This record gives sequence, structure tokens and C-alpha cells, in this order.
Amino acid sequence: MNAGIPVASVEGHRITLTHLNKVLYPETGATKADARGYYAAIADVLIPHAANRRPPANAGYTVSERSTTPARCSFRKTSKRRRRAG
Repeated sequence: MNAGIPVASVEGHRITLTHLNKVLYPETGATKADARGYYAAIADVLIPHAANRRPPANAGYTVSERSTTPARCSFRKTSKRRRRAG
């Protein structure tokens, strides 16, 4: 691993953090590093709240992450993408 690239440890898994200077919100100039810091600060409140959320009953499908692959994120729960009937 490149010594210049930051690495975070989450539950024993190493995650490479890249492009932390990338501006996500041009109106305020907030960067990926700013967003990471914000989410780290509110994680103790956000995670328990989000863990118990269910998708809307009327949606007919679930949210998926198309760019997540088991090879990249083997510790994350993933599933096949369900398509809306019809």
C-alpha cells in the first residue's frame, strides 16, 4: 500500500481513502475529507437509526449499489439486484 494514501480501519477491515481533496459541494467548497469528518462525527447517532430503516413498502424494489463488488467489499452485505415486476 502506498504510504501517501490514507487508510481507515473499520471493524478490522482496511479501506483506502482516495481523492480527499475532491470538492463534492462547489457552493460551499466542502471536500470528501469534510464529508468523511462529518459522517464520522455523527456516526454514533446515524448508524443505529439507519440500521433499522426499511425501504418504502410502495417502492416495489430495493436500492442497490451497482459499483460494489464482492471482491472490493467482501465484508459488506450484498445481494442480487431485484427488478420491478411488469
